[in-house]
Amino acid sequence: MGEYNFWWDEELNALKDASMKSNKLRKEAGKPRQGPIFNKRQLCRAQYRKAVRDGGKRYTMSYTNDLHEAL
Repeated sequence: MGEYNFWWDEELNALKDASMKSNKLRKEAGKPRQGPIFNKRQLCRAQYRKAVRDGGKRYTMSYTNDLHEAL
């Protein structure tokens, strides 16, 4: 998904990789619903999702501001 967004950067790639690795580790551990493995997965997932949302918003705000200034 991310590779097709022009605002995607290396930081987002790193967060995506960390999220995928922590999810894989959780699956290998039997999908625990509590404990350090679960907490690590939740933290990585939340950081990745927030970064994706912020990246899209940054672009939208920049585009909107630039358009407003042009008018």
